[in-house]
Amino acid sequence: MRESTVQSLVRQQLGLRVGREMAEHLVRQAQQSANGGTIAPITVIAADARTGVPVHTTLSPDALRVLLIPQAS
Repeated sequence: MRESTVQSLVRQQLGLRVGREMAEHLVRQAQQSANGGTIAPITVIAADARTGVPVHTTLSPDALRVLLIPQAS
């Protein structure tokens, strides 16, 4: 999955604007989770999509899986 696709999904679904590196990190974590790996909640460093205010939030592995894995097909 391309970083730009992940960035669009995160912006549309969560209202967060993430950079390329964070998008790559989210893809790696989703792949690890999909392969049966256990991962801890993921700290996401982003910006609010509307205001641009920096945001630090935590995303559960399940929420990440729901957000990204169906799109990988």
